[in-house]
Amino acid sequence: MSSRTFYLLFGAGLSLWAAGAGYGCKTAPPPRGPSDETAGPATIETALPSGAAVIIESSRTPDAGSKAPSFPYSNNRESVSAKDAQKKPFDLPAFYKAVNVMEPTLSPDGSGLLFTKMRYDLPSGRKLTEIVHVDLSTGSLRQMTQSDGRSFSPAWHPSGRSFIFSTYRNETTELWTMPVDGGEGRKLLSFSTGISAARFAPDGERIAFISSVFPDLGADEKSSAALLRDIGDSPFKAHVAEHLLYRHWNFYKDGRRDHIMVHDLKTGTTSDATPGDFDSPVFNLYSAGGFDFSSTSSELCFASNREPKDAQAWTTNADLFVAPLGGGPAKNITADNPAYDGYPRYSPGGRFIGYLRQSIPGYESDRFRIALYDRQNGQTRVLTEGFDNQIHDFAFTKGEKKIVFQAAVKGRYPLFELDVETADIRPIEEIPS
Repeated sequence: MSSRTFYLLFGAGLSLWAAGAGYGCKTAPPPRGPSDETAGPATIETALPSGAAVIIESSRTPDAGSKAPSFPYSNNRESVSAKDAQKKPFDLPAFYKAVNVMEPTLSPDGSGLLFTKMRYDLPSGRKLTEIVHVDLSTGSLRQMTQSDGRSFSPAWHPSGRSFIFSTYRNETTELWTMPVDGGEGRKLLSFSTGISAARFAPDGERIAFISSVFPDLGADEKSSAALLRDIGDSPFKAHVAEHLLYRHWNFYKDGRRDHIMVHDLKTGTTSDATPGDFDSPVFNLYSAGGFDFSSTSSELCFASNREPKDAQAWTTNADLFVAPLGGGPAKNITADNPAYDGYPRYSPGGRFIGYLRQSIPGYESDRFRIALYDRQNGQTRVLTEGFDNQIHDFAFTKGEKKIVFQAAVKGRYPLFELDVETADIRPIEEIPS
């Protein structure tokens, strides 16, 4: 395979596989003032709190009167096109026929892709999900699971020869494994309090997943299953709340907390890596964004809100914690920021933890910035303070010197490249948004 970088966009998610150095990307024009009409390179420079500069440079001249970057949008045509007028209105049955692509994940060598295919069944009102594999050399697709629409969340084994996925069977969520090149899947484990966002440690010897547990029971599967049976068999159907937050959107918490479970494939044992009466990881819209393994498989980084119980209903002060998998207390590495810190990502070499950070306490709509925690000296840098758009996702390149991120710009989600050392940002124009 040639030395290239591949970017795959599905919805608001970003998957990245990079090899080699350099992208050969042209830059898109940054915003200009109304009096700046001259051709030639243009730059915007904004200062970080540290005094470092963020520079967005352009060699293109914007259209007259333009005050914002332009991007090569795909399928861009007038809304009054005659082609649109010939189409049947998009009604509810048409919506249910649409197929959604979710949870894309690239193989370790970049040759294949797994994703969850999701559609809604109108007669039954069910959401149907199956796992699909894509051969990136040929573009061929192959559905890997036949589970009556109950399989989701694929994750590769580090070898790239197999993958794990969650599936709902026997009235509970189970974790299964399957070879990529063919063969039957087999069950790895079930957990009565649920399994989501499962992934392998880089050494392939352990699997971490999120489960909504009873804090005092943790990884005690037998006791948790018995308690759930008692609740289900009880003639009394009531919710008891002693503090906020007792209900999140459309579900009651009923005293349960999201914890990270670590399953040892050699011993078959499962342990609670984030004990305590806290959600660890904290609730987020992207289930896979709440925690990450270090490159050495020796620790986990996760986001958690450790404010007093009632305050957790209104404060946004989630922090990042690192917990050694061999045992020991978790360490808060973002205690200096009273606003949100989350979505941690270890760099491939292990030196940095990248994450998304907000700066206004209690303000959920504050824009996300990309910050970098240096594990060698314990210092934190905010790399995108001068970037005035909401960042949705990011990934390190294999060389650890660049970060590729996705941001909202005029209703689109183009990609940008961020230099880890200089904090320079440039749009990646080859990839349509």
